[in-house]
Amino acid sequence: MAQSDTGRVAALLEEGRRYLKTNMLDQAEEDFQHALKQYQAAGYRKLHPVYDLLARVSELRGDLRRELNYRIDEVKSMEETHDTAACDYHYGKLALCYSDLGMYDLCQIWDDGVPTKPFPANFKSVSKPVPASKSQPHSPTVHLRGYRASMSVSPSR
Repeated sequence: MAQSDTGRVAALLEEGRRYLKTNMLDQAEEDFQHALKQYQAAGYRKLHPVYDLLARVSELRGDLRRELNYRIDEVKSMEETHDTAACDYHYGKLALCYSDLGMYDLCQIWDDGVPTKPFPANFKSVSKPVPASKSQPHSPTVHLRGYRASMSVSPSR
């Protein structure tokens, strides 16, 4: 990534953080999305700080499903790049997100840190169904370190 590109991304992230602090969530998300796209286009792989910021926007909006998707991407990026200096923060935020969604079985896995044993072949979520949001009405599949846990989603009422 060229010096000017790095400066542009840094400026977008800083501007987005200012918007986030003043609760201007649409503008913050737009800046963070632009920064993410520029990083991805340049082949930059340490994207977990940007995913964290996007997750924070979703958390403030109360869109827990979108926050979960960003938190999963955040942890994947951290693990893939072996940038584990703040792994307790990233795993903790993912565990809190699972807890907020009532997915306590998955929350406990991440709260204990990196799983040291493989999940059983028949591993699946046993949490209570989570209502779908308007932005994501379909049942997502949650990926955990190469394993799959299906979430059942009840239709919104």
